[in-house]
Amino acid sequence: MKTSKALNLINKKCLIIIIISMFSFIQFSFSQEKTHFYINIGLQGFETSINTRIYGDFNAEAYGGYGHGYTMYDTDGKVSPVYERLTPFVKGAVRWNFTNKEKKRNYIGVQSKYSFGHDGDLDFNKSNLNELHLGIERNMGKRFIFNSHLGVGYHTDYVMHKSTALLTLGLTFKFNYLKF
Repeated sequence: MKTSKALNLINKKCLIIIIISMFSFIQFSFSQEKTHFYINIGLQGFETSINTRIYGDFNAEAYGGYGHGYTMYDTDGKVSPVYERLTPFVKGAVRWNFTNKEKKRNYIGVQSKYSFGHDGDLDFNKSNLNELHLGIERNMGKRFIFNSHLGVGYHTDYVMHKSTALLTLGLTFKFNYLKF
């Protein structure tokens, strides 16, 4: 009987220590301000994203949104964005900020974007774009950020079963609606 009470007391103390440790870790994370949630609009369409610092000046960002679709023409293999209606996409990016100051960042990044397309519509093909780019990010006040990048990419069209290399350009305005 005494052993069971002692074990319950030890378990409760361990649980309290674990909970306090978790809150301390969460508080430390909040004080570092290393995770940001954004609402973005730009050439790619509109999206939401979450950006988190991985280590030092390395960041990872995950996106989901609606934007233009892609089509690859069978005759010449050119890729064209299609703006007639929106198609869902997801993308992920990792970047290294080689200039990291309070209001400006310059970076090298890799990004992959998958566009879901629309079944039965050849102007909205399922496709993937992988790219390597050089970019800039500038703070425009406390919550607004301007981001642009220029790079090279490799586009794969899963409907036409073709791929091609291309130049990439990104222009985005971000609104930081939550950070912790």
